[in-house]
Amino acid sequence: MSQFFSYKNYLKGVVSLKENVIKQVPVQERIYGLDIIRILSMYFVMLLHILLNGGILEAQAFTQLNTQLVACLYFLGVVAVNLFALLSGYLGINSCFKRRRIIELWLQVLFYSWLCLWGMIISQRDLGLMEIVKALFPTVFQQYWYFNAYLGVCFLAPLLKPGLKQLSQASFLKIILAGLFLFSVLGSIPGSDRYGLAGGYSVLWLLMMYLVGAYLKLHGYPHLKNVVYLGIYFLASLANLLISDSLSWVKVRFLHGDDKLFLGVVIAYTNPLLVLEAVCLFIWLLRFPIKSLWLQKSLLSLSPLSFGAYLLQTNPFVYTIITGAYTRLSIMKPWWLVLAVLGLAILWLLAGCLLDYVRNLIFRKLKIVEHCDNLFSHFFHYLAVNLKEIKK
Repeated sequence: MSQFFSYKNYLKGVVSLKENVIKQVPVQERIYGLDIIRILSMYFVMLLHILLNGGILEAQAFTQLNTQLVACLYFLGVVAVNLFALLSGYLGINSCFKRRRIIELWLQVLFYSWLCLWGMIISQRDLGLMEIVKALFPTVFQQYWYFNAYLGVCFLAPLLKPGLKQLSQASFLKIILAGLFLFSVLGSIPGSDRYGLAGGYSVLWLLMMYLVGAYLKLHGYPHLKNVVYLGIYFLASLANLLISDSLSWVKVRFLHGDDKLFLGVVIAYTNPLLVLEAVCLFIWLLRFPIKSLWLQKSLLSLSPLSFGAYLLQTNPFVYTIITGAYTRLSIMKPWWLVLAVLGLAILWLLAGCLLDYVRNLIFRKLKIVEHCDNLFSHFFHYLAVNLKEIKK
C-alpha cells in the first residue's frame, strides 16, 4: 500500500514538473496583423481594378470632385503589390523551401484559368486559338504576372536567406538603402527601364520588397507611435495625389493633352512614395491588436482564401469583361460613389474567397495536391538517379 502511495506521489511530481516546464516555454502568439495584410492586399487589388480598369478613374476630368475622391481611394490602395511582397519577405525569411506549397499555388492558378476558359466556352464567346492555348498554359504565357514573378522569388530566396541571416543589421540596412536608391529612386525617373523593373511588374522588384520585409522581421523597425506610421501612410498618399494633379495640369496647360487624371510613373510600384506608404502601413497593421475571438476566427478563415479573389478578377477573360463596366458609376453623387466602389470591392473579395473555398474542398477531397506532389517527387528522384549514372 505504501508503495502505491509513493508511486502516486511520483506521478504527481512528474505532472507538476511538466506543468512548470510548459509554463516556462514561451508560447508565440499569432500575429493577426499578418492575416489582415494578406486580406487587405487582395482587397486593394479588387479596388484598383474597379477604379482603373473599370473606367471610373478616367471617366471625368481630373478637376471633378468625383475624380478626386476615387483618386484618393486609388492612391491609398495602390500599395497592394508592395504590401504583399513585404509580407512574403517577413514570413519567408525564417521558413524553408516548400515544394508542395509551390505546386499547390500552381494548381490553384490552373484551376482558375481553366475554370474561366470553361465559362467562356459555355457562354459561347468568340475565342481565338491563341487565347485558348494561353488559358491552358497560364504560367508559360504569363497570364498572371504576379504569380510568375513570385515563382522567381520562391526559387531565388532560398539562395539568399543564409547570407542575409549572417549579415549584421548595419550591413543589411546599407544593402536595403542602396537597393531602394537604385531601383526605387533612380528607377522611377522617366526614360529607359534601367534595371528591367517594368514599373515593379518584375521578379527583381518583388525580390527587393522581399528583402525589406525580411529586414523588418530580423531586425525590427523604429518604435514610433502607431499614429505616426498611419499618418505617414496618409500623407504619402496625399502627396502622390498632389503630384498626379500637378502633372495633369501641366499636361492640359502646356502639352494640350486631355483633361483626364495623369497616372503614369506616379502609380508605378517602384515610386519611392508608394514604397514609403507600403512600409508604414505594413508596420501599422503588424502592430494592430485583434482581441475579438470572432474576428480572429474570421481572419484565419479568409486569409488563406483571399488569393483566390486575385486569381479570379485578374484572369484575362474576366479582366476584359470588367473593362469599362463601371464607368456609369462615375455620375453618382460623390459619397454614394465612394460607398459603391468600396462595396463592390468587398463583393469581389468575398466572391473570390467563396469560390476558393469550393476549390479547396475539391482539392482536398480528390487529394490533387498530394498526387501531384508525389508525381513530381518520383520525377525528380528518377532524374537524380539518371544523372548519377551519367556521371559514372
